[in-house]
Amino acid sequence: MDAKTQNKVLVSGLFGVGISPQLFNGFYNPFLSAYPAYFWAVDILTLVALPLSLYLWGLNKKIFTNRDLGLHFDFQGRRHTGIFITAMIGLPFLVYYGFWFFMWLGSYLHFYLFPAEFDHFTFDFSMALGGEGFTRVVQVIYFSVTAGLVEEFYYRGLFKLLFKPDRMGMVLFALLSALIFSLIHWEGGYVKMFTTFFLGLMFAGAYLFTKNLWPLIFGHFVADFFLFYGAP
Repeated sequence: MDAKTQNKVLVSGLFGVGISPQLFNGFYNPFLSAYPAYFWAVDILTLVALPLSLYLWGLNKKIFTNRDLGLHFDFQGRRHTGIFITAMIGLPFLVYYGFWFFMWLGSYLHFYLFPAEFDHFTFDFSMALGGEGFTRVVQVIYFSVTAGLVEEFYYRGLFKLLFKPDRMGMVLFALLSALIFSLIHWEGGYVKMFTTFFLGLMFAGAYLFTKNLWPLIFGHFVADFFLFYGAP
């Protein structure tokens, strides 16, 4: 097995281990949300400790570099400071308004494809928000930071390393990353899955265009902050 193939196998393993809790948390989060101490302990373990460990291990073993993941300050492979800053400012608007548009589109598709009562909603992270004022702001910041950093690291930065850098490879990356991004939101119901699939396509397209993960991380964070903070 050559070094490139071995690296892809290791990246696949890291990706599989990393996303496993997100695939299965819809089974245990509804129960844990009734016990805040346990919920937060498990969430910090799976959305902070685990991804940080995988990221540091991958860097240490030279499986990938920060540049491979898109964690740099170039735009399309070159240093364009003004364009980079513009992307950092513009992505939050694109993500936020894209979410509402895709939510409408997802609702329409759900209405068109399934009976109104046909859904499987079990949990949304906004259900775990407790307290008011400063406590709520801290919780919202935590959810927004972990969503922005961890999901972009897994589903865009790391997952892209599994595909050839040609047109077909990038098309497969965009479609499969969007599909998996949708599947890890299954506990939110079919509308949420439709919404996150289209968002995943938008995120993948933006990543391929910018070749930089930071605007997506920041855009994801800002949009999620306003969405979580406004959640009932």
